[in-house]
Amino acid sequence: MPAKSSQSLPNPPSYGTGLVDRMNIFMHVLRAGRFIIRRWWIFLICLSLTGGFAVYKALSTPNQYRAVAELAPPLSTLDNSALIVEQFNADREVQIIYSQDIVNSLRAKWADYRSPDGTNPVASMRMTHQFGGSASFKFDLQITSTDEDFSEKVVQDWAQMIMDKKRENALKYKQRILDNKTDTLDELEAKRESVRTEIDSFLRNNPDFDLNGDDTFKRLQTDRQELQTALDEIEWQLDMIRGTDNGNPFLTFLDKYGSGTSGVINTQGSDGGTSDLVFTRNQIQDALSLRNQLEEKTADRQRYSLDLKDRHPFMQELNAEIAGLQRSFDQMATLFNGQIKGKESSLRRQKDLYVSRIAAKQLEIESLGPKQKAYNDLVMKQRDIEASIKDKMDEFNKDREGGLSLNLEILQDGRSIGKIGPNRPFIIAAGVIAGFILAGVTVFFLSKLDDRLELAEDFERELQEHVLGQIPKVSTPPAGKNRFLITDLGLHDMFCESLRGVRSAFKYYTKGQSQIRSLLITSAVPGDGKSTVTVNFSATLAMSGSRVLLIDADLRRGSVNEFFEFKRSGGLSDVLSGKVHWLDVTRESLIPNLEVITTGKLPLNPGELLSSPVLPVMIKQALEEYDYVIIDCPPLTAIDDTFSVFEHVDTGLFVVRAGQTSLRFIKNSLHELDKRGQQILGLVLNGITTADPSYYYAKYYHSYYNKDLPNSAVETSSVYQPASAMPEPKRRQFRNVNQSAAGQAPHPRHAGDAGGSGENSGQETQNQGKTVRYKARRAYRVRKDGGQQTSGVGSGKNNS
Repeated sequence: MPAKSSQSLPNPPSYGTGLVDRMNIFMHVLRAGRFIIRRWWIFLICLSLTGGFAVYKALSTPNQYRAVAELAPPLSTLDNSALIVEQFNADREVQIIYSQDIVNSLRAKWADYRSPDGTNPVASMRMTHQFGGSASFKFDLQITSTDEDFSEKVVQDWAQMIMDKKRENALKYKQRILDNKTDTLDELEAKRESVRTEIDSFLRNNPDFDLNGDDTFKRLQTDRQELQTALDEIEWQLDMIRGTDNGNPFLTFLDKYGSGTSGVINTQGSDGGTSDLVFTRNQIQDALSLRNQLEEKTADRQRYSLDLKDRHPFMQELNAEIAGLQRSFDQMATLFNGQIKGKESSLRRQKDLYVSRIAAKQLEIESLGPKQKAYNDLVMKQRDIEASIKDKMDEFNKDREGGLSLNLEILQDGRSIGKIGPNRPFIIAAGVIAGFILAGVTVFFLSKLDDRLELAEDFERELQEHVLGQIPKVSTPPAGKNRFLITDLGLHDMFCESLRGVRSAFKYYTKGQSQIRSLLITSAVPGDGKSTVTVNFSATLAMSGSRVLLIDADLRRGSVNEFFEFKRSGGLSDVLSGKVHWLDVTRESLIPNLEVITTGKLPLNPGELLSSPVLPVMIKQALEEYDYVIIDCPPLTAIDDTFSVFEHVDTGLFVVRAGQTSLRFIKNSLHELDKRGQQILGLVLNGITTADPSYYYAKYYHSYYNKDLPNSAVETSSVYQPASAMPEPKRRQFRNVNQSAAGQAPHPRHAGDAGGSGENSGQETQNQGKTVRYKARRAYRVRKDGGQQTSGVGSGKNNS
């Protein structure tokens, strides 16, 4: 088939990666989804439990109905202040509404009620209150029950019982108030009778006592009281003046008294006129205004000084204005301080005058005699008691005739608001959500307990070993085969590319060490895909031009023969038991340069057989004929066979199935190798899926890069096999022939090509010897088999 034209090739991929690729969002979503899908049974169990319980709860819960009654203060008689008082009493009202005797009475009344179906309805009580404007202060009584009529009747009875309880409490409170006032009146009557008895006794004991002296005594008492009031006012003014006595009384006065509502202090003199303490209202206001102007101008000067100098005309004008205001303020302060001193002297003189006048009045009162004073005290005491009796009697009559204050009234009688529940869809949805949450939490904790790893960086961190390659999981093997070779897949399949990556990594590490040519491949437990990796890794080495011998050393369950459709008999067990030579059981495969030794018949003692001294001799001889010897060995866990082979090879590869093999088994296997002094070359992760970010993006860009490229040998002109040596150039051969004909010797630069001399001649001679022996052995097998060769890619025709 002719090659495709350049117009049919895809556009080259652009450099860089997208934002989603750099953030690895899609990778994390895929990984989490895969982790959840693998544990779908946990979600099924949790959803079955919670969902089933939710469905049962939704279907078994009876219908619920609610009835409401409203209680509130009588708003028509409440102003805002009274409403505030009632709001402060809300806690007391709640205690009454929820009082135990009301609840018990209500339950006892409806204990025998039965619904139409004969059941006793279940009810719950609830109260809410609202405080806001004058129209929103109310209590809502709510009864929720499984019977609509029952809830409506109960809420009506509840409201009525609350009002009856408040009426009963109001009656008790009113009676208690009346009783207290009656007791107070009785006490006052007793005191009045006692005072009357004292007055009568005083008059009997003093028959010559002048009853008219009472008017004089009253006049003197009044004059003394007026003088004392004037003296108190003078003392108050002196206290104010003393409060400003601090060096500059004017400033103190303005700060202390200038912020008042009037800014001026007026006093009532003894003569009934008014006198200002220091300044008038206008003077205080002018002083405050002057001080404010001075402070504002000073603040302006400080602000402008940041930008202007003192020599600036504006600053000079501003300083002059501030100086003028300061002079005016100082003059006013000087005037005030002088006035305050004069006022203080005047007040002190007035104080001395009033003190002397009060003392004189006191002498006049005392001159009336102790009998007059005692009589007047008894009379005043009698009058006070009679006034108290009159006030208490008025209050008693008012309370006795007044009505009860209940503070609440029923605004709305109990009414049903219909069905309120249950919300069955919500219950079922909540059960389903709870199931997802429970399953998510369970899966999360299981993920923390699961020691299986998936990412290469996790393996390298935990095991301290290099990961040489990651082999993707083949979801659909060709033709439904459980055992397949890379030749069964497309040339550009991701599985093949990953094995080529393992091959290049192996060769890279081989360069760093001394000629690693014998290699065994093993794993921790069965099922890791060890044999598949071993066979196809050997195939990639052979397809790169290296001569490879693949030996199946798993003498318990070896399966290499199934990949090539060989019979098991005639293999390694026959060689180790001394029956045949290993060359006699070597079989050619369909892959060029790859030959296979199967297990042979499975022995009963594989451990002892692999410990035979024949094995190291066979490996040594095979290395003389082949470039690489690859040995497929059993898993390390609980089997000692591999350790018998490990000491005869250069190193080993360890196959791990990502996301499947327990980390505990891997560590145990590597620890057993370490105890025996053996080290592996690295790990090969098998079964990688899109949960691994490296594989996901590698697959993505591999698919993009190989888009529309030929995928099989049928679509190309030919499949080229790697050559073991570069052919002679035709130009050089022609030149050598001409030189020989002319009698000239070859150029020294090409002497190594003709005679085998030069620094690489020894190595080329050794490689040519291996090639000759390899071809002779193949010809021997052809003759042994009767001249018949296998057709296909690995036939003798293609390999000779």
